[in-house]
Amino acid sequence: MKKAIFYLLVASLSFVFSCKAIKDMPEATPGPEQVSLAVEPGNSIPLDVQLQKVPGITVQGEGANARVRIRGSASFLGDSEPLFVVNGVPVYGGFRDVFSMVNTAQLKSINVLRNPADTGIYGTRGANGVVEIKY
Repeated sequence: MKKAIFYLLVASLSFVFSCKAIKDMPEATPGPEQVSLAVEPGNSIPLDVQLQKVPGITVQGEGANARVRIRGSASFLGDSEPLFVVNGVPVYGGFRDVFSMVNTAQLKSINVLRNPADTGIYGTRGANGVVEIKY
């Protein structure tokens, strides 16, 4: 019985100290693998034009038919288009769907993730990079 209590105490202390260590870790800051663009609210600049301002993004074409690519990302699924996440919800229809659903007058920020550590939460779909759009 004493042995079981000892193991329980050791396990509890290990959990407490590991939680404290995780809590004290600094959050990820934008580096070369994570780029953010603050957008002026109320502008009516089309989304494809605003994406051209983000370092690391290449936009070919214009409007809903534009092709968006992230430099430095490898094609894992045969398609090199990044995953678009709008207000925390992945949009699997590509840029055409994002273009039609985002009101640029309400746009707040665009965040580009290229690092596997950052895109890992999106699984293999995030292998080509992730463009997070908040409005």
